[in-house]
Amino acid sequence: MSKMKVLVLVPIGGLANRFYAISSAISFCQMYGIRLHVIWFKDWGMGADFHSLLDLAPILSNIKVVDAHWQDYIYDRPRKRNFWLPYLYQKVAFPERFYEKDIYNLYGGCVLVDIQSMHLVGHGASQQYFRC
Repeated sequence: MSKMKVLVLVPIGGLANRFYAISSAISFCQMYGIRLHVIWFKDWGMGADFHSLLDLAPILSNIKVVDAHWQDYIYDRPRKRNFWLPYLYQKVAFPERFYEKDIYNLYGGCVLVDIQSMHLVGHGASQQYFRC
């Protein structure tokens, strides 16, 4: 019996950036039968918990969104502020990892156009998957 694949997403930025990343990941995971685990960090860009802002539609049983706790900081973005420590865990735990710099280097900042051309984001995805 094979294990179901899981996509772990740590959205960053403000509400719109996070909302777009999550709705894109939901569409992708629904299309390919992958479970989605979203870890929502409160930081300078978004100081609110996920569940105080949004609720997932009940139909999305393979999607799990959690507000980050202290043990989730191994999934945080590796950066100078956390001494790059999450990178060590992530390198061992995940066969593939994509950080902001990787995406920017691959697509030169044109991620929106490339993602839409790959049909990863369905029209109206945000209205279909989230309730405010």
